[in-house]
Amino acid sequence: MEEGKKMSSIKFAILNAITISGGELSIADISRHTDTSIPTVTKFIGELIDEGYVVDNGKNRLNNGRRPSIYGFNPDKGTFVGVDLAKDVVRICSMNFRGDMAEVESHQFETVNTTESVEALCDLIRGYIGRHSLEWDKVLAVSLSMGGRVDSRSGFSHTMYSFGELPVVEIMSGALGGVNVYVENDSRAMLYGEYLCGSGREEQTVVFANLSWGFGLGIIIDGKLFYGKSGFSGEYGHIPMTDNEIICQCGKIGCVETDVSGWATRRKIIEKLKDGRVSILSEKFAKTGDVTLNDILDAAQVEDTLAIEVIETVGESLGKALSGVINIFNPEIIIIGGCMMPVKEYFMLPMRQAIQKYSLRLVSRDTVIRTSALGDNAAVYGSCLFARSKMLGIV
Repeated sequence: MEEGKKMSSIKFAILNAITISGGELSIADISRHTDTSIPTVTKFIGELIDEGYVVDNGKNRLNNGRRPSIYGFNPDKGTFVGVDLAKDVVRICSMNFRGDMAEVESHQFETVNTTESVEALCDLIRGYIGRHSLEWDKVLAVSLSMGGRVDSRSGFSHTMYSFGELPVVEIMSGALGGVNVYVENDSRAMLYGEYLCGSGREEQTVVFANLSWGFGLGIIIDGKLFYGKSGFSGEYGHIPMTDNEIICQCGKIGCVETDVSGWATRRKIIEKLKDGRVSILSEKFAKTGDVTLNDILDAAQVEDTLAIEVIETVGESLGKALSGVINIFNPEIIIIGGCMMPVKEYFMLPMRQAIQKYSLRLVSRDTVIRTSALGDNAAVYGSCLFARSKMLGIV
């Protein structure tokens, strides 16, 4: 049983207030955030200090009157390790209980659906823990973010690292000496990182649009991660909204992702190169018959006309898709992130124009569009933060 499930609802509320605030609150602040009396908050703060979760950080030096004590998470309570499993790279980071992030390590990694790949990933995690001199008995949890259909509640991934009746979290926990292991969808992990320490701070209804090799959403409604009935919310990339008759990675035809994604960008470029369009990419394509998404992003950044043209069309399709999101959720903010952000200058303008064209003005006028503040580290930071919240029972 997770530690958080043993705590009272008031303790949950206090821990959640500290989590969302980013760390330091007075008793009066906590009382306002939790709608709980000051004597009750004082009692439970004392218990959380005794249990090692919270520390008294001293007096508030910015207050000119009577200076209240400020409380936050105890950095020495333990460590969390976040792992972001992207298409061809793994990012690993650790975070102390207070939320201070260590330096992110990146490793080239070919993800395949085998137990050998899982073991190779665990080797990288063990190596990271060793290089950073982390004590295994202080590692409270390892949290993995990955694309596809991920059920964080059961610990199963149904797209990658899917091995029948045994969830990936159990396989990894066994390989890592029994440490708690959690798994979360990458779009939701990115969202959670941005919500707690990035572009989504202090907002209540937030959508994260993950424009990477695929396309997915992370959703927060009324300050809470939205999972849906089965834990698979956010699969917006697999709504059949186009008539292009293209088979999606999911096996369906005409999904949003066939027009809005990294793999759609690559497909469109290859089609145009086959038709004889001239590009910086032409020479490589003539020799190998292929180009990668990274090749295309690099070409756009040196102003290759064909790459920019295709990325602009992806931006327009993205804006059309997000118009539906705005009309459904009426969010305070939509955050755009993912591996295609290095070329955001080419897709953000057509995206915004399409939103203006296709969304209802009354609904969209109060929605702010921002880009990710955490960039490539959004998912790995979010994984660390998710691990802490999962252990505490907040999510």
